[in-house]
Amino acid sequence: MTNSSAAVTVVEDREPYKAFNPLAPRLALKHGAAFLVTDTQGMIPGGRAQGFGLYREDTRWISRWNLTVLDETLKLVSADTNDGFAGRFTYGNAASTLTIERDLVINQGLTERVTIKNLSGETRDLQLVIQFASDFADMFEVRGTERPKRGETRAPRLTADRRRTTLTYVGLDRIRRRTFIDFIRPQPARLTADKAVFALRLKAGEVRELTFHVSMQLGRGAAPARPVVNHNQERAIADARLSGWMQNNARITTSNKKFNEVLTRAYGDIYSLRQENKHGHCLAAGVPWFAVPFGRDDFITALQTVRFMPYLAAEILEFFAHYQAKKFNEELDAEPGKMPHEIRTGEMANCAEIAFRPYYGTVDATQLWLMLISAYVAQTGDLDLPRRLWRHVRAAEAFLSRSTGNGATPIYYGGKPGQALSNTCWKDSGNSMVYADGSQPKNTRIAVCEAQGYLYSAWVGTAEVAELLGHVGYARKLRAKAALFKDNFERLFWMPDKQFVAMAVDGNGRQLDVISSNPGHLLGCGILSREAELKVAERLMREDMFSGWGIRTLSAFEKAYDPDDYQVGAVWPHDNGFAAAAMPAIGKSQSAHSIFSAMYDTALCHDDLRLPELFCGHTRVPEQPPVPYQVACVPQAWAAGCWFHMLSGMMNIEPDALNGRVRVVNPALPAWLGEVRVDGLRVGAAEVDLVFSTDESGMTSCWVRRQTGDIQVEIFTDR
Repeated sequence: MTNSSAAVTVVEDREPYKAFNPLAPRLALKHGAAFLVTDTQGMIPGGRAQGFGLYREDTRWISRWNLTVLDETLKLVSADTNDGFAGRFTYGNAASTLTIERDLVINQGLTERVTIKNLSGETRDLQLVIQFASDFADMFEVRGTERPKRGETRAPRLTADRRRTTLTYVGLDRIRRRTFIDFIRPQPARLTADKAVFALRLKAGEVRELTFHVSMQLGRGAAPARPVVNHNQERAIADARLSGWMQNNARITTSNKKFNEVLTRAYGDIYSLRQENKHGHCLAAGVPWFAVPFGRDDFITALQTVRFMPYLAAEILEFFAHYQAKKFNEELDAEPGKMPHEIRTGEMANCAEIAFRPYYGTVDATQLWLMLISAYVAQTGDLDLPRRLWRHVRAAEAFLSRSTGNGATPIYYGGKPGQALSNTCWKDSGNSMVYADGSQPKNTRIAVCEAQGYLYSAWVGTAEVAELLGHVGYARKLRAKAALFKDNFERLFWMPDKQFVAMAVDGNGRQLDVISSNPGHLLGCGILSREAELKVAERLMREDMFSGWGIRTLSAFEKAYDPDDYQVGAVWPHDNGFAAAAMPAIGKSQSAHSIFSAMYDTALCHDDLRLPELFCGHTRVPEQPPVPYQVACVPQAWAAGCWFHMLSGMMNIEPDALNGRVRVVNPALPAWLGEVRVDGLRVGAAEVDLVFSTDESGMTSCWVRRQTGDIQVEIFTDR
């Protein structure tokens, strides 16, 4: 994920946003395309300093939302945002004579219920004030980009009955954006352009409720009717939507109740990051800065979860096919067949002030999209989807073939004369690519190792799908390209002196000869020999790489190593997940368990039981949590998805839906999970419930609890 200056195609470092206070803690709620970011008090205090607000379509629709009672700042008692799309904040006042509860839910807008209880023994006259505003800032403005010119902010419109305030902005893209704030009950005693004042009289012990609703309108059209909603109804609708989505997924539970909470959180995060536009559903990469679709992030998350959430994969495949590049555009780094990196739809994107409209600067998204198609077909047996998308498949593969001379060379990025190097692999910060001497490549192309593994896997998988669709000759050509590509890979990337894979190779053939986490992505891709896979897996677990909390992005022995840096020392859960998911199949189950347990311990160190996007790479110290990376996105899609990736690898489930078969081969789950159940695993039209149990010797057994449909389950345990 990257960001850009106006009208500049060179991609900046993704990581920190210096305009903000990165240490400012925040809470987030998200449902559909809308998300709310507040301070830890549940308020939006105003200003751009920390990026608090209510957002949709890369626009901040509410930039201030602050509640006071009797001119007092409320004292937070508790905050609960565990549901992802709903939250509850409880407050008291200085004299401890009032309890105030705020219940918020996002569902086609934001609904808030405020409940006030008079704890004193006498009647109280209270004044509750809500201060509100909207700056309609584009997300890139919130992140610090200064614009020479903005659109027109119109005067707020207040209805005569003091029930609605309308805030309006017409952007330079000529699109009208309106925020409607409805005071459903009671009626404010006074309403101004930026404040609603409620005069309340509460008897001793009396409870009073207030309800507000915020909705957003993009484009022309009549103002929406006054909402007839209450919090309980909106919450019930939101809960029903989540429940309906969960019915389409396999459900994983264990005997470890705390881990079940972690996994429930991961399911919920993936659901809340799911969003829709006119082309269908996708995932937002992460809240708050990257709450838009990213090709790489969406495809990796779908690959992580395809065993248990195949419908999510189908949605993502179709969504991104609509954005596949059709022509060359140097500014957007687009070529026919290429899949997009980042899709922005805010005012600055519409005005071409930023490159992400969409932007195609990614060296790996196209092959990941193809990998996802073959994984989806294996899980579901659905050939209608690849048949519908076949022209997109051919275009994607043609781009990859052009980029590699039909498999004769690696796939590169960068190296354009006159431009600073921008890294378009997943390690996309400006300093992530390094040589062992600590220097960085300049003005040269880069071929990162994992992009090659993805490409090999994409060619092999696409050949299988092509054959199933009757394109036998095309499948043969794809396999020939894959074989040539594999033959060249070891010669270019293997470091004989270090018995490891180089992170990358530059355009002159020089290896970026550091020990890094990147080769972990090659495990299971098929591009490495079994001997090489074992050497990579073993090296990743040495102390200079494995911190005790996870595999570092760069070895602590390397000159460029910095445990506090984004991608030259930090630990990324999804990066660890690639290695851990593949290790059991090559006999490295204990290494997978070490990574999995470290990730679990990391989640337990967070009150919300989430894995962050990344955390610092300092060596684990007893009784101390991992050092946080302060500007990490939370929730984040592939951090949530890595749980499913690791579990599917340790279960080693091999679906073959077209032949009505699923194999479970030498499962190896950690004993501390206890009994593990997978209910509703869908393989084609059939469903299977599986149970796994690990005994004291470490042997994992598996049996079928239930199955429906025409499916043969084969279980092999030869350890």
